[in-house]
Amino acid sequence: MDTADDLADLLLRSARGDREAFRRFYDATSSRAFHLELVRARTRGLAHPHAAAERATTDRFLRAWHAAPEHAASGLAPLAWLLSLPTSPAAESAHACAVEAIA
Repeated sequence: MDTADDLADLLLRSARGDREAFRRFYDATSSRAFHLELVRARTRGLAHPHAAAERATTDRFLRAWHAAPEHAASGLAPLAWLLSLPTSPAAESAHACAVEAIA
């Protein structure tokens, strides 16, 4: 259940506050979002790329929950929209510094 139409429907329902729909959207897309963040963390040379990827993925889905009402107007496919959402630079920087400090 991860066709673009199915995911768009889940985002539409999520925009209306349907937590179960968002959980299903998360289940269908989280592994791809995590993989993207893991590649980014490794590219940046972080000492603990899995931890950084987990943090960035969490941030991405938190933003997606709040931004779900904006998906339809974006014109993007649901997965493309999700992966285009910015993650918090401040959170990434703080996390990267903390991870590097304990490495």
